[in-house]
Amino acid sequence: MLDSKDYRPYVLPILVTHIIPEFDSPVAFLRARACFAIEQFSIIDWTSEAEVDPNAVGPSGSDKKKKKKKGGKSSGEPLTVGQVLQTVLGGLLKCLRDPSLPVQAASAVALRCLISEEGATDLLLPSLPHIVNEYFRIMEEVGNESVLSALENIIEEYGERIADIAVMLVAKLTEVFLGYVDDREDEEATWNASQALSTITSTLEAVETRDDLLAQMEPILQPIILKVLTDNSFVSFEYLDSVVHFVSLFTYSSTGISPAMWSLCGPLLTALNDWAIDYVTEFMTPLLNYMTKDPATFAVGHYQNQLFVTTLFTVISKVFEEKESYSGRDHVAAATLTSALIVAAKVKSVGGLVSILPQILGLTLNTLGTVKSTFVKVRLMEIVMASLYYDAAATLEILASEAFQKTDAVFAMLFELLKEMERDFSMRLTVLAFQAMLVLPTESLPSVIQQNVASMFQQCVRELTLIEQVKEENDAKEARRAARGDSSDEEDDDDEDFDGFDDDDIGDDDDEEFDDADAKQAAINRAKKLYVPEEGYGEDEDCVNAEDEEYRQHLEQTDREDRVKRELYRAGEPVDDEEDDEDFDYTSDIELMDITGDFLATCNLLQQQNPALFSHLQSLLDAEDHQRVAELFQKVQARQQAQAAAGTV
Repeated sequence: MLDSKDYRPYVLPILVTHIIPEFDSPVAFLRARACFAIEQFSIIDWTSEAEVDPNAVGPSGSDKKKKKKKGGKSSGEPLTVGQVLQTVLGGLLKCLRDPSLPVQAASAVALRCLISEEGATDLLLPSLPHIVNEYFRIMEEVGNESVLSALENIIEEYGERIADIAVMLVAKLTEVFLGYVDDREDEEATWNASQALSTITSTLEAVETRDDLLAQMEPILQPIILKVLTDNSFVSFEYLDSVVHFVSLFTYSSTGISPAMWSLCGPLLTALNDWAIDYVTEFMTPLLNYMTKDPATFAVGHYQNQLFVTTLFTVISKVFEEKESYSGRDHVAAATLTSALIVAAKVKSVGGLVSILPQILGLTLNTLGTVKSTFVKVRLMEIVMASLYYDAAATLEILASEAFQKTDAVFAMLFELLKEMERDFSMRLTVLAFQAMLVLPTESLPSVIQQNVASMFQQCVRELTLIEQVKEENDAKEARRAARGDSSDEEDDDDEDFDGFDDDDIGDDDDEEFDDADAKQAAINRAKKLYVPEEGYGEDEDCVNAEDEEYRQHLEQTDREDRVKRELYRAGEPVDDEEDDEDFDYTSDIELMDITGDFLATCNLLQQQNPALFSHLQSLLDAEDHQRVAELFQKVQARQQAQAAAGTV
């Protein structure tokens, strides 16, 4: 009916006249069907300003002469669409408390379709705790997965406004999960348990900026996280993504990682090593949080008499050594974990990693020699640069040792890959690794470094110039957001891209009605696409429909594109431009450093310790690079003065 120009105007009058009155029907079946009908017609434009005439119930108008249904609205005054919506919501809320369970369930499912409508959210907000309690009561009695899904929709719609009941929601959903999780032979129970975890995820994400609420939820969820990770009676792949995501959210908290969450680090690593290694990419985020927020605790932490670091490198070794069993994305995840740990240990002054650097570099270089993807090679090379940043002298000694003898090959590849290192993290790591080598005694450096020391110095200057440009662009975006009062983290759109266009102009063509003439023309076009021979088809001939043939070709093209994407995915390459490598991005400590100031301080130190080398490096810079250095000094001095004025130094 909504697709028909003739009948569309009569949908709302029919709802008012024939469906809404059934909310008060003495027959439970009719009350449930009224809820079901509202669900089917929920796509009505509830924002329309048109009035609804309850007497207009048919295109011929003949129904006006018929006897009206008792209790209906047919003889009432015209209503606004907003009034109809309020009446519908009131009826659904009433049905939530209906004595009949089928009516309650139908009402709960229908209500989710209307909560996002304009006016509905504010109307329902005061009743939200009551609505949520009714949903849980219905779930306890009927166990309907549609009711769980409807509850999740409500949570997603209200977002942070559920804060007052968020802890209660998580506690009740945990009970729902535990009620289903042990019934492993019942597929519906497994589905309901998964849906409960999904709804918990929506609740956590709605209040993820509220550390006080997350702290209250941790002890509620910690037992089910532990159960999924350690219960050897079943392998919980269905629930693994959800509980790993829970750990990610809790460990990301700005207040630090609690003892309860540290108690899960060992089981998390053990599960990854024992039976979930194919999920190394999914496990990467919480592990990065553990390693970067408190590398000292991670370095000495242990579980079942095994150090966390030992278990982690067992996992990384499996991924690197069993190359045929793991995709390029797995290699990238393993490389990211390795470089992140080394960098965090350096920034937080955590010692003890030198003893495992030979193992790390051995695995890395062996893998570098076999992978073809440049994207993966860059991530692997970041491990080498992180090692140089951590302890340049020890790393160079290892590379030159008899067991390796790969100094020249490694740096040849590094210099070749520099042009591919476009991420902020990669550029910063390049500067830190190079400056760590520049301050070493010149005579201790391998010949390949001595021959390229001037180029390395120049590369640092140019990398820092790019880093400063990116920082200025980001600061400008933040300033524009602040000016317009937008605190979201969404990408700042370039307003100039839309100059000359009004938002109202976009998509005007889509608002045109699809009338009967359009429908007839579409039918004619479809008919013309039928390849029918003049004599017709023989009994043993297949009829060829051009529309079906086009659809088949589209499916084949889609399948080819999917195969290409799968190959890119397995190789570790970004699948499409907008995805890039976001899956593996994280905020490292070096991305929060004033790396330019650190480099210039290193230059001052080099000038004092080795003035001849410093003068030689300066003499090799061209005019543009000298200008870049001067600008870098100016920016650092301006920042330091601003910090001093603000009292933040």
